[in-house]
Amino acid sequence: MSDLLAFQFHQAALDAVASSLAVLDHDGLIVEVNLAWLQFGHDNGLLPAHSSVGRNYFDACEAAVSADGQAAVQGIRQVMAGEVPQYFQMYPCHSPLEQRWFQLRVTPFVDAPFVMVIHENVTALHKSQQQTLKDAQLIGDILESVQEACLSVDNDWRLLYLNSRMADFLGGTIQELQGQNFWEILPEPLQVLLSARFHEAVHKQQATQIEVLDEILQLWFEVRLYPYPAGLTVYSYNINDKKIEEQAQIDRNTILEMTVQGKDLTLILQQVAMMLERQWPAYVCTVLLKQKGRLYTYAAPSLPPEFGHAIDGLNISESAGISATAASRGELVVVEDTVNDPRYADSLNILIANDLRACACLPIIDGPGIVLGTIALYSREPGSFPEPLLRDLKRASHLAAVAVEHSLLAQHLRHQASHDALSGLANRVLFGEQLQNVVQTALTTESPMALLFLDVNDFKGVNDSLGHLAGDQVLKSIAQRLQTCLRPGELLARIGGDEFTVIVPVTDQAHAVQAAQRCLDCFALPFVVAEREIYLSVSIGISLTPEGGRTAEALQRNADLAMYHAKSNRLDMAVYETAMSRRAYDRFELISHLRRAIEMNELEVLYQPQVQLAERTMIGVEALLRWKHPHLGVISPVDFIPLAEETGLIIPIGAWVLMEACRQGMRWRKAGHPAIRIAVNVSSVQFQHAGFVEMVAACLHETGLPSEQLELELTERLVMRDTETSVRQMRELRGLGVSISIDDFGTGFSSLSYLVRLPINLLKIDRSFVTGLSKTSTSFPVVKAIVDLARSLNLGVIAEGVETQEECVTLEQLGCSLGQGYLFARPRVASEIFPVGDRKDVGLDVT
Repeated sequence: MSDLLAFQFHQAALDAVASSLAVLDHDGLIVEVNLAWLQFGHDNGLLPAHSSVGRNYFDACEAAVSADGQAAVQGIRQVMAGEVPQYFQMYPCHSPLEQRWFQLRVTPFVDAPFVMVIHENVTALHKSQQQTLKDAQLIGDILESVQEACLSVDNDWRLLYLNSRMADFLGGTIQELQGQNFWEILPEPLQVLLSARFHEAVHKQQATQIEVLDEILQLWFEVRLYPYPAGLTVYSYNINDKKIEEQAQIDRNTILEMTVQGKDLTLILQQVAMMLERQWPAYVCTVLLKQKGRLYTYAAPSLPPEFGHAIDGLNISESAGISATAASRGELVVVEDTVNDPRYADSLNILIANDLRACACLPIIDGPGIVLGTIALYSREPGSFPEPLLRDLKRASHLAAVAVEHSLLAQHLRHQASHDALSGLANRVLFGEQLQNVVQTALTTESPMALLFLDVNDFKGVNDSLGHLAGDQVLKSIAQRLQTCLRPGELLARIGGDEFTVIVPVTDQAHAVQAAQRCLDCFALPFVVAEREIYLSVSIGISLTPEGGRTAEALQRNADLAMYHAKSNRLDMAVYETAMSRRAYDRFELISHLRRAIEMNELEVLYQPQVQLAERTMIGVEALLRWKHPHLGVISPVDFIPLAEETGLIIPIGAWVLMEACRQGMRWRKAGHPAIRIAVNVSSVQFQHAGFVEMVAACLHETGLPSEQLELELTERLVMRDTETSVRQMRELRGLGVSISIDDFGTGFSSLSYLVRLPINLLKIDRSFVTGLSKTSTSFPVVKAIVDLARSLNLGVIAEGVETQEECVTLEQLGCSLGQGYLFARPRVASEIFPVGDRKDVGLDVT
């Protein structure tokens, strides 16, 4: 009893406890209670059943026949046995008026065989916990409904919430991961990438967006951070498809830029193949192009060179391999098992050697439907190909087709730019380049070289008597004959209508004369054209280094002087001598006459109609300058325009032509004639002259001609000389309301990337492409490309130099609706443009 008496001294302390409290011995007997215990028993009708001292608490609990009572007895016994330091149990204890929840707390006495049992009313806490559980469940439901992986951490980086997607990513279950430190479970590579940004977002309390590449999974994620005072919420989006598409778009832009810049086709197709392999890393790409009916490898970045060597030269047929089959059929070919498909047994060794077990191959097809080659993706495993892959393969084939078509077009344009369309010989451009090289070599090695300048005598008579078609046939025959008399290393060029040159490297005067004689012998036999025999002769001028000049320009000038000397003296040939420079004085005289031409009213403007091809109705005119000297007669623009440009006289002359054309336009308007467009050529010297735009504006203002009736023709070379300046000045002209056309299009090496930027209205196809145009002519694809290009850029297009019905019909078939040339009308004086009495109808007969 001494122990019990000791407890009684603490009665006051027990009563001070607000919760119901009882002391039990090891048998479960109640040895002491506090006032709160007694009051609770009284209020709830529990006295004297199990709440009085001396009663067995275990019996009372077990008599309740409930799981909570049984659990309470078991828990108390565990504390008494020292199995657990404390025991807690929450249980319901409802009254008729309310639902209540209590917590049983069992604590042992130190060094005494008793336990203290406390019953606390925790109804408020229970309700709060239940609400918290409901909130947590709601948050969990919300997080699970989110398509992205998401989580929330507190300020100690403990995981509060996460959804199953984030749990899968972190490698555990939601239950396992909740409460853990975020940085302890995040893979180390991602910790390095994310730690600084996460801490910065929390520190600044600022939402942040990060793109991260998971090096392990090789996947891109977009991580969005939303900090709040108590922690941080994180959303993670899988953006791998987006990043792949972004890279593909970058690749496509790079490929198009390379195409426009005229980069090597092999490099471009390599880029196409690498783009596909980046989109589909598990596959291998090849690109083959057709050459003379066979396929050759242009790109296979992930395969050894031996692969290309093995398949190069494949004949395009059903039995020659997968790529050859696709090219032959002109459609997609899919082989899901290359090893076991007997149709491709001939290719089996090379396929097995490179572990290529399945293949999807598409033909590369141009706009008209012609197969240019193939593009294929190979898989290392047999099986089918996903639809997205086939879509990307098709897009890549279109991109490759654009690159190949552009390359072919560029080749055509380069060839046309350096070769004469009629004869196929080198033109003035290529001739000039070759002459520069040969002259430099001759001066370096101190070995003389010769330049022969050939001019066909009275060729104008052929054109006048037989027509230009016959004249063209004769020129072709002349070119063919001259080519037969060339020696290795010599270059023949056609630099004008009936003018040819021959570059003879490493020669002396005697051998140069022999070369000239071989050319003369080509004219010994008659030329047959239109069932007629025509005898022609040629005058040849010869200049040699160093006497005839030490530069290409001097050699040309002096060979020209020698040729005119031979022609004027009725000689077959002449070698340049210093005395021939008298012609230079004649040039000086011509310039002097030109300076007075405006003052003496020797210049006049003729107008050549421009027509709608289908109806042959006039829609405009081109103003053409002519010079008629009282003593020298009619002087060709070819002779005096270059002189005017060299001396700067083209500035006042060009201003006069523009003013006269505008005035004439107003005269026609005042006479009641239809308003037609007047095209005026602009020299490069004019265009580059300061105040040119102001001069045009002044002409329009002074004459009153509506700006929409004026068109300025600029040459392609003029525009491309300084593109930025040209574009700026052209925009100022367009601001006046003036139309702008590009003359001689196709001869000036235009960059297609710049062409898109030019503020122009019209492309004018150079006569060199129109001459002899037919469906079988070499210039047909070039003209087609120009018309298609104009249509794609929403530009008008007009062909100049139309002289035959076949040319006209071909142009119409290609979609060119406007034309100008002798077939419709020669240049006329202003009074002959509109028939007498015509006032309304533009559709006058111009044939």
